Amino acid sequence: PMAVIPIGTGNDFVRSANLPMKLETSLENILNGKPRKIDLGLYNGERYFVNVVGIGFDAFANIQSRKIKKLKGTAVYVVAIFKTLRQWSSIPMKIALDDHTIDDHSYLTCIANGWSVGGGLSLAPDALLEDGFFDICHVSDISSMKIVWNFPKLMNGKINDMEEVTILRSRKVKVTSEEPLPMHLDGEIIEGENKAFEVEIIPGGFTIWDGGMGLA
Repeated sequence: PMAVIPIGTGNDFVRSANLPMKLETSLENILNGKPRKIDLGLYNGERYFVNVVGIGFDAFANIQSRKIKKLKGTAVYVVAIFKTLRQWSSIPMKIALDDHTIDDHSYLTCIANGWSVGGGLSLAPDALLEDGFFDICHVSDISSMKIVWNFPKLMNGKINDMEEVTILRSRKVKVTSEEPLPMHLDGEIIEGENKAFEVEIIPGGFTIWDGGMGLA
């Protein structure tokens, strides 16, 4: 089993796994923990991820966040998001799921194993690490102004109230585009011109150490 401590920039996996956010409590949680199996994502049959694949706006904002040196935590991602709003536009994308296909322009697509992205934003509020499914959040063509106006919904898990947002569930996802897709796995940018990829869920494929203390 892997012990997880909250020392990352955004600590999104810590939030998604409902683990303690304070270091001292986190260590206590580990010392009193036991093995807990969660689902694991597999990218192109060769690379694993535990929390999320971000495509489009999410990934571009991630790239911008790496240029911000004076802030930490959620503040980094908030600043990066507002920088990205001035530069990003939607791209054509086809998303094939288990029993549904989306063929549309995508402003943002998030393939979520866990619910938290970007330092606590909730793009897939019902995503669970132990249900054997990805939650796919697809945001179609949308104006930057509407993103700003609805930004609180990204924070409080109400994003699916927006008409441009579709959230579906699937065990496998295949994404194709005629344009390069900026994307990341668990915050790590995938380099190169990514025009096609697929991911699948491995139920119970990863084990963490958890004492059940929650987001203390």
